[in-house]
Amino acid sequence: LEQAGVPRSTIHVSGLCTRTHPDIFHSYRAAGPDAGRMAAVIRANR
Repeated sequence: LEQAGVPRSTIHVSGLCTRTHPDIFHSYRAAGPDAGRMAAVIRANR
C-alpha cells in the first residue's frame, strides 16, 4: 500500500485472524467450501 502512495498513517492492520474469530468473520480455512463470503470495496480519492 505504501508503495502505491497510501500514507502509512492511514493504514491499519487489525491483527485479527478470520480462522480464530469465526464469530465475526467467515473463514474458508475453518469451515471449508460451505463458509460464508466476505467482500470489500476500496476507493482512492485522488
